[in-house]
Amino acid sequence: MKARAHFLTVLLFAQLLLSIAAGLLPYEWHRHAAMLGVMLLPLLLLRRAPRGAPRLRLRPRRSEAPLLLLLPAFILFVAATSIGWGWILSLFGRVPSVAEPISPFVLAILLDAAIPAIGEELFARGAVFSVLRPHGRRCAVIGSALIFALMHANLLQLPYAFIAGLLLGMLYEASGGLLLPILFHFCSNLFSILLMFGAPAVPLFSGLAIAAVIGAIPLAWLRPAPLDADTAGEPGGLRELLLSPLLLWIGVILLLMLL
Repeated sequence: MKARAHFLTVLLFAQLLLSIAAGLLPYEWHRHAAMLGVMLLPLLLLRRAPRGAPRLRLRPRRSEAPLLLLLPAFILFVAATSIGWGWILSLFGRVPSVAEPISPFVLAILLDAAIPAIGEELFARGAVFSVLRPHGRRCAVIGSALIFALMHANLLQLPYAFIAGLLLGMLYEASGGLLLPILFHFCSNLFSILLMFGAPAVPLFSGLAIAAVIGAIPLAWLRPAPLDADTAGEPGGLRELLLSPLLLWIGVILLLMLL
């Protein structure tokens, strides 16, 4: 775990510094393109990671079409968590700012839904998850979700990003490929964009609730596929990860949130 923690710490500090530099670019398109490059960069560095990380896969190991039935429930749960956390913050005088569209609708889908979904999944469920996976499912799912939430460096996004990270990590583990987590992430971002552009919230949430219930009915009758054997064979886990040099990166991120 020590070698992996050091590798992740260097990786995350590099991502943080490059993200800050990308945010200073003058044009929105340039900022998003640079941010995607920042997320893709760790994939090139995985060759330097300690041995034992599983090979990244885009397509699922097998047909995981039934998992698509979970998509409405995922969007609904993440959106409800975001709204609930915003309400809690408002009780303490931290009124969340309402995002305003700064791009045309089609461009917003590309810049604010597609690019973040692809880049963040390749980084969090791709690079980070793969580095932690040899220490077991629990360490990989929770550790990658925590890093995914903190890398946003935004207090409003912290709880629902962590919840989404947990669900996306379990989805990645169940499917064995990044395609479904990217799709779920994109659809969740798209839902937020629809609300941002004035789509009626009540019909959208009602439709999601109905679709989530309908999707749960056949899932209840499906026989779950057997899980692959856990490949954890190296010492260390989540506790060791949090007590590693990674704690320095966590402290820097928390400081940025408070500024």
